[in-house]
Amino acid sequence: QAGAEIQVGASDSSLASITSFQKIAQQSTIKGRFFKFKCKLTSDDNKVRSKIHSLSFTVNMEKRTESGQDVVSDASGTTITFVNAFYATPSIGISAQGLQTGDYYQITSKSKTGFTIRFYNSSNTGISRTFDYQVFGYGLKS
Repeated sequence: QAGAEIQVGASDSSLASITSFQKIAQQSTIKGRFFKFKCKLTSDDNKVRSKIHSLSFTVNMEKRTESGQDVVSDASGTTITFVNAFYATPSIGISAQGLQTGDYYQITSKSKTGFTIRFYNSSNTGISRTFDYQVFGYGLKS
């Protein structure tokens, strides 16, 4: 005759701007930058009341990947911009094709929104190479 309902409010601007709450299921996807949680207690009988021993929540950001195949780099460097920015700076895996002895690459400007890669030969001169990339991260900046 008594119950408890978990509710959440979300906003992209501030905690103070959260004025409405929605009931959430055990697993829900909620977008926002700021979140407030509350527990609404209910009773169908004034002689019965809810008793909460513990209340907790877990936030899991969805894991995401982005990738590109057979990207031809420019000798002066190539900038890759992700389709959607990640919540935090992701990890980047590179598979270079057609490297010669002494060739190497450097990743610069690594961020939540993309990265820049440049290939060099053994004389430290910028060169064009083909590569694949796979980016692993979590969350979504929308």
